[in-house]
Amino acid sequence: MTARTHKWLVIILFFLIISIIFLPDTISSKIKLPIIYLSQYPLYISDVSSKDMIGMLQYKKLLKENKDIKDKLTKIHYDVKTSDELRLENQRLKDLLDYKKSLTFDTVACHVIGRDPSNWRNTLLLDKGSKAGIKDAVGVIYFGGLAGKVISAHAGYARVMLITDPASKVAVKVQRTRDEAILEGFYDGLCRLKYLPLDSKIIIGDRVITSANSSIYPEGIYVGKVVSIDYDPSYTYKTSIVKPEYNLINLEDVLCLKKRQ
Repeated sequence: MTARTHKWLVIILFFLIISIIFLPDTISSKIKLPIIYLSQYPLYISDVSSKDMIGMLQYKKLLKENKDIKDKLTKIHYDVKTSDELRLENQRLKDLLDYKKSLTFDTVACHVIGRDPSNWRNTLLLDKGSKAGIKDAVGVIYFGGLAGKVISAHAGYARVMLITDPASKVAVKVQRTRDEAILEGFYDGLCRLKYLPLDSKIIIGDRVITSANSSIYPEGIYVGKVVSIDYDPSYTYKTSIVKPEYNLINLEDVLCLKKRQ
């Protein structure tokens, strides 16, 4: 082979290889990779510069292998994340089921499918409604205690106002002292206890439960713990801040009480 012929062979092969390298990856598995593999043999018998082109081909191959490995790692990472989420969901549902078994009244299990995006309201949207036996003005609970009440029930969904909503009012009592009071929604996921007697012996850490005076909730449902105590500006009664067991706006599964007959 003359030097001139050798030179043109290298040039032709160079442009052929460059064209192959930039072919779409969608045809690499059927056309590009076999051509690249076969084209390496003539290059091995050419001069040193052709070895650089072989390196380019191998670099392209390594890039594809690297991408394949990254894709597999991404899938493995996604599978692990999904597995963790399923495990947490199963545990959450198990806790809710165990809690349901301990209750003496009928309930309907619901999944939360929406939340009020505003900072002024604390409401949840549930995936079941009147078709499942849920009615307006029935209590809603979770594995940690009282969540709120249904304020509108439609055929396939229901809206719940949480006890932390400023419009919420619940008749409650302090479990230890038996003091009756009204629980109102406050802010930052908290509630405020109002109309406690001035001589109430309430202390921080006391448990608050629903009262028998409630027309919506059964008596004795846990609401939260007292975290601070104060006086009303008029000094006619005591007030306190109550913190629920859980951040209610983040609930994912709840139990709706069935209306008492």
